[in-house]
Amino acid sequence: MSEFDAAPTPISRPVVSVILTCFNHEDFLVRALEGVRAQTYRPIQLIVTDDASTDSSAHGIARWLATHWPDATFIRHEVNAGVCRTLNEALPYATGEFVTMTSADDWMEPERLDRLVAAFDASPDNVGLVYSGVRLVDSDGKELALLHTEAGSAPSGWIYREQLAMPIIPTPSAMVRRSVYEILGGFNEADVVEDYDMWLRVCRLFHVQHVPAALVNFRWHSGNTTTRIQGDVYDEYEATCLRRQLGYSEDTDRLIRQRLDQMDTRSASS
Repeated sequence: MSEFDAAPTPISRPVVSVILTCFNHEDFLVRALEGVRAQTYRPIQLIVTDDASTDSSAHGIARWLATHWPDATFIRHEVNAGVCRTLNEALPYATGEFVTMTSADDWMEPERLDRLVAAFDASPDNVGLVYSGVRLVDSDGKELALLHTEAGSAPSGWIYREQLAMPIIPTPSAMVRRSVYEILGGFNEADVVEDYDMWLRVCRLFHVQHVPAALVNFRWHSGNTTTRIQGDVYDEYEATCLRRQLGYSEDTDRLIRQRLDQMDTRSASS
């Protein structure tokens, strides 16, 4: 059998479920959706959510899907529910072996899904998440910085301790086995953001694999969650996530308490 004959066909390849979340991203929406459509990987299941945007995002999504992806799932909220509840609503619709979540103000490079699925294929079964580097861009799409794009610039393996010490995994860069979400359950809907708590839970039970390439473009602008939720609000969220992890081991409990003490000291001096 030749190498070409052995290559997987689109029919035999696993489905990747892409969950694209939107809240007031009308200026960036089409580029995000086109980034999914431009993926060299197939098959893709597309799930799009709009969390009660006050701009024309929902109408823009409906128009684009009707033209370009009519079999996509569109979840549209009349009342804002927050990102964690929105993702929990979207996850049961996911049928793919792998799930990736992205925001409508970011966009993927065309080879992103291909590269991440290939990383899963080359990894042992205990790898539950793969993540790549990111390109940080401004509201106009101009490059600001590259993160985790060099070999060895981010860890692979069992990185639970590293993730406790510092949030490492950029959410737009991650792909997760759907079975991992089934084991761990949904996102904590009491949280202001979705990522740190979930990635701690993933890294506690599973290994991860880093792909050293900028496969996603992450916008840094005044309207995204990362810039809106900072300071004491984010510190308290991070502290809450860390406290939930107490009790795993004496070693990790010691690390958690050190981080909490550092955060208390920083808060007291500000």
